[in-house]
Amino acid sequence: MIEKFVLGTANFGMKYGIAFKDRVEHGEAMRILERSQEAGIWGVDTAMVYGSAEEVLGEFFERKGKTFRIINKLPHKNYTSESQIHSTVKESLKKLKVDYIDFLLLHSYKTFKSHPRLITDALRNMKEEGIIRYYGISVYHPQEFIDFYTFCGESVAVEFPLNAFDRRFTKYLREWKSKGFILFARSVFLQGLFFLKRFEGNFKKVENKVKALKKLAEGLDMDLPCLLLSFVASFEELDGIVVGVDGLSQLEMNIRCLRESTKLNLEGFEVDDEDIILPYMWNS
Repeated sequence: MIEKFVLGTANFGMKYGIAFKDRVEHGEAMRILERSQEAGIWGVDTAMVYGSAEEVLGEFFERKGKTFRIINKLPHKNYTSESQIHSTVKESLKKLKVDYIDFLLLHSYKTFKSHPRLITDALRNMKEEGIIRYYGISVYHPQEFIDFYTFCGESVAVEFPLNAFDRRFTKYLREWKSKGFILFARSVFLQGLFFLKRFEGNFKKVENKVKALKKLAEGLDMDLPCLLLSFVASFEELDGIVVGVDGLSQLEMNIRCLRESTKLNLEGFEVDDEDIILPYMWNS
């Protein structure tokens, strides 16, 4: 499954997650990228709002060439013209030091809803121009993608959360794949929630489930990250699985996990509490 591994880079440019809260040091980020290239990792996932992540990637691409496919995300704002969107993407290309972005996703469903025709026309025109290869959207809810692809009326890409707790998208995967959509799963580790050492507030609700997952992993002679990755990798419809790392050793573990992954269904661990499975609700 290593050919579906997409390296998440949010913490290359900013503090990200709840279990590991530090930004990855610059030299370590370069080592992670070099090792990822050696291992044949599919691509990198970044966003224009991830601090200096684009510049870090740009430095690597300047030295090594465009060695990964790039998933990037257009930030949410009230765009009023195609030229405004176009210039935003051009600035991103400049930081990344590449000629095109493989997959440009809207970072927020709100961006699409604010001016659907303007946004989709701009994306299509950039695709025709060749500065993006595919366009799509990053979503939290299935209906958001349904609204988007219904409006677009063509094959598009989508990135969505999928993990042992959050399985809301799984019932759509076969249908969406049959329509020719490109499917990327993210939030495999739920921003580190599965690795918390202490559970407080709302997270107390899932402490026992996390403990049970750890016990199951031990019984299968697996590391917990391998168990969680193997579960997501079991969905064959996926084109990519976005996984961030906090260092080179974690990258090595993830590479090993995906190379040795086995099919798992993890029955009984699904959580339908949005205060748990949706990170944007954590501080609300």
